[in-house]
Order: sequence, then C-alpha cells, then structure tokens
Amino acid sequence: MIDYEIFFRFFDKFKAQRFKDIDPNDPLVLELSDKLGRTEQFLLLGDYLEIRMLYLCGTCHKYYGVECENLSPAVFLESTHPDDMKRHALARSKVFQLVGEMFHDKSEDLILSTHFKTKTSTGEYKDLLYQMYMMYAEVPHPTVYAFQVNTDITDMIAGQKGYHYYYGNDKSLFRYPDKELLMAGNVFSEREFDIIKGIAAGLESREIAKKLFLSIHTVNTHRRNILNKTGKRSTHELVHELQERGVI
Repeated sequence: MIDYEIFFRFFDKFKAQRFKDIDPNDPLVLELSDKLGRTEQFLLLGDYLEIRMLYLCGTCHKYYGVECENLSPAVFLESTHPDDMKRHALARSKVFQLVGEMFHDKSEDLILSTHFKTKTSTGEYKDLLYQMYMMYAEVPHPTVYAFQVNTDITDMIAGQKGYHYYYGNDKSLFRYPDKELLMAGNVFSEREFDIIKGIAAGLESREIAKKLFLSIHTVNTHRRNILNKTGKRSTHELVHELQERGVI
C-alpha cells in the first residue's frame, strides 16, 4: 500500500516552480514513481481551473494503452465502458462545477471518488477507481488543483452490489482503497439504482416495472427500501439530491 501523504509532499515541494522542469532523479520523484509502480496505480496532478495536466506518473500505459505524454482527458472517456459512459460524463460535469464553486468561494478541500469499467491496453474491462482530491490554492497563483489517483479495484469489489460514489470533505477517505472505503457513499444496489434512474426519467412504477421486466410489487418494494436507506420523505426528493451531487 502507498501512503497518500507522499502526494502532498510532492505538491508542496514543486508548487513554487509550477511543476515544471522537475528532475526525474529527484529522490522524492523516484520514491513516488517506485511506490506507484509497486501498487500499479496512476497519478495525475492538474490545474483544473485552466484544465491543464501538470504532472503524470505511474502505470497509465497499462490501463489506457498510451504513454503518459500522450494522455488527454478524452482518453478517459474513450476507455470507459458504454454502460458507465453517462455516469462518467456526469461525474466530469460535477468536477468542473465544484472547481468553479471552490475558486469563487476559496473553499475547503473536497474529495470526489467513484469507479468506472475501463478498457485496458489488452482490451479487457477493469473496474478503475478514480479518486480526486481538489484544493484551492493561492500559490503559485490562485486556482484549484487536483490529484487524480487511479487504482484497479476489480478484485476488491468482486461480488459487491452497486458501486462506490463519494463526494465530501472526509479526508480519511483519500487513501489507498480498501473494503471500508469502497462501501462509503452510495448505498444502492444496481437494481435500486436502475429504479432511481427510471424515477428521474419521469416514469411511474408500472412503466419502470415493464422496462426492467419486474412486477409492480417488486418495484414498489425497492422504492420503499430506497427511502428507508436514505431517510428521505420521497423518491423525488432523493432524485433531486442525487442530481445535485452529479450521480444521475
């Protein structure tokens, strides 16, 4: 496992030079590269106000089939499984909404964490966790920086229903992923999430049941369970909150 504290040490050491002309033989750079290599993770550091990558490190070629210097934001979407494409696009939109709000408010750090099925260089799909740590900074110029750490969690979530989604400022959740971290955030099974998406599309229970090949009784049972899990008074209230968070 890698201690994520090393990312902040890297940031503090090279921010004054705006992450340019970093010596690849610097001891901290070598340590970071070695640890990411051992965990088979990939790190991206970006200026998200300027939409510019500042530093890339790790095993990006393994996942995306391109060398780090050729990696662009489009590659992330192009590699995403069609079933996860809409959710990935929503997450990207949420990131840039948060960046704008953080820059305007000079607000505290935020974490956005979820995973998508991603095509690897061998053509197979893996569950790739995207962990983003966003922070407003005045130095070397006012902007919003973000670490993006990608980790293959396919084996970690084998048999787990639903998917992990976290958005908030619990900094303890920005760490090497484990079972506890991956259970944080989204509490819905895949079937419950299908029903939530149907509600968001304006469908009634009968229409959702027909679309998902379920009985109306089963759909209504899921709706009650969804409300019990979230403590919401109505599914429409929940849908509004999830839309605000960028989940649907």
